[in-house]
Order: sequence, then structure tokens, then C-alpha cells
Amino acid sequence: MPRVGALPTDVPIAPEDYSKTDSYELLAAAARGHLAFDQRLLHALLDDPARAREGIVKFAVTIDHSETRVDLSVDLMNVLAAIPTPEALPFVMNEIRRFPDEIPDEAVEVIVRIGHPALEPLLDLARGLPDNAAEIGFHIAALGIKDDRVEDLFKKIGEQDKAEEEFLREIHQAHMGEQVEPYDIWGAYPHHDGPDLSTLPTAEREQFLESRSAELRALGVESWEFEDLDRRMTSRFVAMAQHDPDPHVRGLAARTLRGQIEDPAIRVVLEQRLAAAETIEERIQVAIGLIAGLPDSAGVRETILAAYEEPRTRRQALEAMWLTHDGKYGRYMEAHLEDPDPALIHEAIYGVGFLRLRHLVGRLEPYFHAEDLRLFALQSYMLAAPAEESRFGLKQLESRVAKLAGGLNEEEQEVVRRAMEHRLEMAGREVAVPVTPVRSEKVGRNDPCPCGSGKKYKKCCGG
Repeated sequence: MPRVGALPTDVPIAPEDYSKTDSYELLAAAARGHLAFDQRLLHALLDDPARAREGIVKFAVTIDHSETRVDLSVDLMNVLAAIPTPEALPFVMNEIRRFPDEIPDEAVEVIVRIGHPALEPLLDLARGLPDNAAEIGFHIAALGIKDDRVEDLFKKIGEQDKAEEEFLREIHQAHMGEQVEPYDIWGAYPHHDGPDLSTLPTAEREQFLESRSAELRALGVESWEFEDLDRRMTSRFVAMAQHDPDPHVRGLAARTLRGQIEDPAIRVVLEQRLAAAETIEERIQVAIGLIAGLPDSAGVRETILAAYEEPRTRRQALEAMWLTHDGKYGRYMEAHLEDPDPALIHEAIYGVGFLRLRHLVGRLEPYFHAEDLRLFALQSYMLAAPAEESRFGLKQLESRVAKLAGGLNEEEQEVVRRAMEHRLEMAGREVAVPVTPVRSEKVGRNDPCPCGSGKKYKKCCGG
């Protein structure tokens, strides 16, 4: 069974070319991490099933999905539920063999839509996996097919568990003659999405920087945002910041250079780009690139305020405000702590902590009980809440935070500890680990540091 890494594909494939690309090649690119499953890809796979089905089935049944960079098994089962075909049964049965104790719901969606052709493979599977016969029998029952072999299976299961047999017979009877609705795949996928390029080898990531698609070039640039840039890549992003034909890409390239801002030549380039930027979206990204070197320059300050006035760049403006660590932006954070837009709340919560807005910490407490915002709120509360700037005083604050939050798990304790260490360092009491804005997922030591330093986590906030 071939591995996707060895398959020939033209990469990267621009979204506007999906409909002109063979379905097998599209799926191979997705499994290599070169494109994401979104509704644009689904349209390319599903709008003309007669054209695409052969490539989809070939990819499903011939690839070892456990060996791919991105396991597309669930996505493939969703696609095959939308365009069911008996030719896909070897793939679906293999997925059930992978998870016999808890058969994926997605596999069941395919099976019930394939219908009668799925019966014999399922019976074979039940015979081959006797310990899972009842689990597989449930899905055989859900087919609602009258067959002597189904009766025999139910009786055999009943020899071990009579109640299970009766339950399966009830399910079987309830599904006889049932009309199965077409599978609605669209709600499970976003309209637009992009791949996570951090998993790709450098050479493949660089291909995105050369794409004729501005969207893909932007993805490529973003994948380097927190990297330690060598001289070659620094020169490349300087050139993109100056000459890329798309203003969004130019802005992202300038932002990516913020870890190099101590270089006077790069600072001059970014200052020139700030003055020459064509759009407010480009300008605010350039300003973020300049903040570490010129946080209070007139050009940066004016750009931040102008970006704040535009709804489409307000989130980036709030981010730029707290990156300055300048308390004069506190009123903007206060204005968005209960914003209808969760992205603005995130930035405002960061702002309370990183701008040390003590008078606002009480408004963070409701977010201790909001799953998506809890970590952000815990960190910022620890950074800004009134407390004696000593280890004893901050341990008391930690206890208070834990009580307010109803206890802390291991990840939350680590976030709180780092915030405490940062406060001690800022107070000159100890040299400790600097703080980093938390994210919803834990950061690996070799991952980019979310603090925006441009370094790897192990060389920055995780050091």
C-alpha cells in the first residue's frame, strides 16, 4: 500500500484550481498537509460525483492512512457518506477494524447509505472479531435487512447475552423499510480554511512562498512568523515586504520580521513600508513588525489608532496596543471586555494582563468559567491583580485565583506559575521565565513561541 509522501502531486494547488484537478491528486495533497478540507475542496469532490468518485475511492482503498502526515479517514468517510458507493467498502471495513471497540459514527453513516452491499462484509467482520460481534451486530441491525445470516448472528450473540439479542432485534425491526436521508456534509466544514504548514519540511513550505496565489503565499509567510530566521530567509521576507504584488502578503512579511527589528537596515525597510503601505490592513501588520523597536513612534501610534477605527482591522489594532505594554491604551481594552466578537474579547483580556490594568481584573472573573476564554483570563488576572510583589504575596494571589476558578488543572497551574514568575522578574525580585500569551493548545518546546519574539518556545518563554 503506497504512502502519500511518495505520490507525485503538483504543490501547492491553489483553491481556484481545485475544480480542474483530479480528485485523487487533491486528496493526496490534503494528506500531505498541503491543503485543508473546506467547502471549496468539497465542491471540487462532490459537485460532479461521476467524475470525482473513481479518484476518491482509489485514494480511500489504496493508501495506508495511518502513515500519512494528515489522517483523512474521517473526512473520507464523510465524503463517501455524501456519495456512497459499494466500491468504498474495503476502506470502511478497514476503519472498523482499526476501531472495533468503538466503531466511528462516520463509518456508520457510510454503511447505512451503501445499504445491502455492506451486509456481507459486516457479517464477515463480526465472524472475524467475535469479541466485537455485538458492536458490529448493532450496525448490522441498523441496516434493517431481513436475512437468515442476520438471524443467526443475533442468536449467537444471545447465547452470551440474551438482553443484547433482544435489543438488537428491536433496532433491526425499527429500521426495516426505513428511508435514509441524504448525508448533509456541508455544516461540518468551514467555507474557507488553510493547512497547518508547520508540519511540512522547509522545502515544501518555501513552495508556498512562490505560489501565484496570494492566499497560499500568505499561508507560507505566516508559517515562519515565530521562526528563528536565518540570513537567507530574512532576505527573502525583506524582499516580500517590499515587492510582493499583494498588500496583505507584504504586511505579513513585514510582521514576520519583527524578531529582526534590532537590525537598523530592517527597521528602515519597515519604516519605509509603513509610509508606503497601500491599505490599512498592510499598515497595521507593518506597525506590529515595528513595535519591538519603535513602540511609541508617531507612525506606529497613528497606524494603531487608524486601524482601530476600522472594524476589519480592530482586532489587529488591539493586539498592537497590548504588544506596546503601554497603559495609555487601557481604555480600548475596557471597551471590549464584553464585546459580541470573541476575537476582540481575547485581545482585550490580553490587554488587561499585559498592560497591568488592575482596575479591570474583576471583570475577568466571569471568564474563569468560560471554556474558550478561561486560560486567557487566568493568565491576565495573575499579571494584573493587586498583590504584594513577592513570592509569598503572589502565592497568596495564586490561591485566590484557584478558589475563584474552582480549582486549576495541570495546564492552568503552569500558566499561573509563569505569570507569577514574570511578575517577580518585572519587580526585580528574581530572574525567571518570561511570560507568554497563552493559547488554547499547549505549546511544544520546538514550536514557535506565541509571545511574538520570533524564536522557538524552548529558546524563549519555555527556556
